[in-house]
Amino acid sequence: MRRFSSLQYIPSETRRILRDRFSRYLPSQSGASARTPNDGIRTILDELFLQLMLKLTVNFESDLERARATYMAALLPSSDEPAFDDLITEGWIRVVWGRISAPFEVAHASRSVPTGTMTAFAAVLAKRYEQTYELEDAIRNHPELMDVIQAIDRGEISWRNIRCDNPEWVAARLWDRSLGDYSNLPQALRLWVDRWHLLGCPSLIPGQAWGETAAGAFREAAMMVIEAERSLIGWGETRTTFVRQVALASGQPPSNAESYIPFVPKTIVDRALWFDHQSLERAAMGALQEFDDIFGLARLLLCDVEAEDNAPAPHKTASELITLALERPELFLI
Repeated sequence: MRRFSSLQYIPSETRRILRDRFSRYLPSQSGASARTPNDGIRTILDELFLQLMLKLTVNFESDLERARATYMAALLPSSDEPAFDDLITEGWIRVVWGRISAPFEVAHASRSVPTGTMTAFAAVLAKRYEQTYELEDAIRNHPELMDVIQAIDRGEISWRNIRCDNPEWVAARLWDRSLGDYSNLPQALRLWVDRWHLLGCPSLIPGQAWGETAAGAFREAAMMVIEAERSLIGWGETRTTFVRQVALASGQPPSNAESYIPFVPKTIVDRALWFDHQSLERAAMGALQEFDDIFGLARLLLCDVEAEDNAPAPHKTASELITLALERPELFLI
């Protein structure tokens, strides 16, 4: 399909459908700042929380190379289990923004294979949601944070049970105060998104949360990540991926699973409605989980678009995202 350089080339009926689709990008309400009576919840001042987050790195066992290392360590001697990269090629594992995931039904199906044939894969699945936290030594002796840090070290409270009163403000400062430390914008954004999740993914509008330089850097970094994401594939490839998932989940060859997934329509309007087909509901739900970080970035970009009521049309960011969605269908799920 050819690229559209501007929304003006899209028929009016298609634009209406696209607007309806992308209206799903609405600011979400975060409960991260709420004080709760639960034991283990600790609320600290916004500035202190910010300083703590700026010195924190979250390590995910779902990171591609960590998952690969887990797989290799779990392989039994003389094992005939598939190579790790073969699991990706065959559809058992999907890699999105450098981290692995497995659709629920595919992961469930792996437990039904003969004993010993996917032992290493089971080890990867068992660890894929685990996270560890690294705090820089420089912050450990902060007089106003030592008590909280020591409580975390003792296991009395978890990182996810630390609260602040204004997570939106902290999320904004995590970007603009650390921006000068990174020459690689996508790398800086990866770290920001991980910390943003710890805050409960508070809604913010780039153009209002940051000055022109920081907001521009965020938009640029987010578009770079979305455009470069190799797992966002074309229409035909997406259908093939869904067929492969159905085949793995049901233990059938892909040729038998073909009939479960509708063929991709030819027109833009029908393609925009393709995911509404009931046979794609499970695949769509899986994609929502797999692309959570990518979709979160797109939502923030479209919140930014929504806030610019008087921006000249076509809006650059909206045009770029919709153009991508016309070519990479899973963006329609946001």
